[in-house]
Amino acid sequence: MRNVLRRAAPASMLRAAVRQAAVRSVAVLCATAAAAAASLATGEPARAREPRPGTYLYVERGDPSRIEVLDRTTGEAGAYTAIGGGYPPPAGLRLAADGRHGYLASDKYRRVVEYDTAASRLGRTFDSGGRLGIDAVSSDGSRVYLHGYSPGAIEVLDTVGGAKLPPIDIGRPVVTAALSPDDALLYAIGREDGGAVHLVDAASGTLRATAPVEAPYQVVPGPGGRLAYVTTYRQDGGGKQLPSPVEVIDAASGAPVRTIELPGVARKFAISPDGDTGYAQLWDATGTQVIDLATGAVRRTLTGAVQWQSLDPDGSALYGYRGTDLVALDTATGAVRVLVADAPRGAVQAARTAPTPGPVRLAAESAVLVRKPLGVSGLAAALGDGAARSRTIIFRTVSGTELCRAVTDFTGRAACDALAPPGTTRKELLRGYEAVFKGDLQYDPARAHGAIAE
Repeated sequence: MRNVLRRAAPASMLRAAVRQAAVRSVAVLCATAAAAAASLATGEPARAREPRPGTYLYVERGDPSRIEVLDRTTGEAGAYTAIGGGYPPPAGLRLAADGRHGYLASDKYRRVVEYDTAASRLGRTFDSGGRLGIDAVSSDGSRVYLHGYSPGAIEVLDTVGGAKLPPIDIGRPVVTAALSPDDALLYAIGREDGGAVHLVDAASGTLRATAPVEAPYQVVPGPGGRLAYVTTYRQDGGGKQLPSPVEVIDAASGAPVRTIELPGVARKFAISPDGDTGYAQLWDATGTQVIDLATGAVRRTLTGAVQWQSLDPDGSALYGYRGTDLVALDTATGAVRVLVADAPRGAVQAARTAPTPGPVRLAAESAVLVRKPLGVSGLAAALGDGAARSRTIIFRTVSGTELCRAVTDFTGRAACDALAPPGTTRKELLRGYEAVFKGDLQYDPARAHGAIAE
């Protein structure tokens, strides 16, 4: 991790610090990797703290595989979860509505992995029995619904008992499914005979009704549970996309209610919390259609070529990417706000869940006074027990003047060298230094005192 220095330090000082950090990093890396593999192998649940109310962005990253929890206003990374344990990059993180449970599908290892939002780490693993992806999670996290990579039945995982339940097989191949807000109905998409949406009782697996829909693509249940919105993907014989409407059906019977015409194909569709407004992201990225769901009329178009993936639970913003930047698209004004510039792309979800800040130990190491030019070598501190990565540590004199700052590496250690700020004397430096962590979504603020010796 690159250290950010207040002023350039002598090259010899930096080389020495780098060699020292490298030796420690290798040792801690081996111990950390072994501990992570052992944790996943045992399948023991993580100890969770009660989530603090609030909305945060959960972003899946790869290389290295991880889940980051970001402040939706500033884009600041709070919690950080390494996937590790031989698992591939995150795939299809789904968070339950209760804000406490999440699940990842690892199709390579045929496992479903629990994600503990309170502790911001992986928990138990479940055998999925095949190469499956997650369609839906019940509101309390007790049921996970999965599908295969070819049409077939819906697989059901009981996360409380830790066992697979009998699959939901309606006698027709299912491509994917969505779950109603009350967990009572599954809306299963089938592509046979031109396409259909099957309404299935989630508890018994009984087929209640079938709604014929041409080329169904995605089902988005309405917040009130009365209506369901089915996006479509239509194309001509040459594979060219055609204008593809959103078909609105009665959520209980499947009867058609209205058709919302769109000028293209909706890559994503989201509904405001009050159920009055729909947001359709066009596949060609020309903009987002803002739709009056009562009439089906398009109110306006939000431009800006934002490929959003998730709507804020309060309906205020859509989160996704514009080019290489992670951004927030204001649903009222259309303004685009950059949260993280040049961000690696990954799936983004906005959810009312968060790790509760808890105490963390910060330990400062001894540093060495450098006489000419006056400065300090080896300012260093370790945050947590190897889990507090990518946190900024500020090093300053006991009187509060900043010397330098650095970001913790994968061992939780941050280090830098510094020249004495103007007006800082040798006597003041020999009083020692303070290492300060300002706190974030996961950890409380912490500070530690370190000695500076000649």
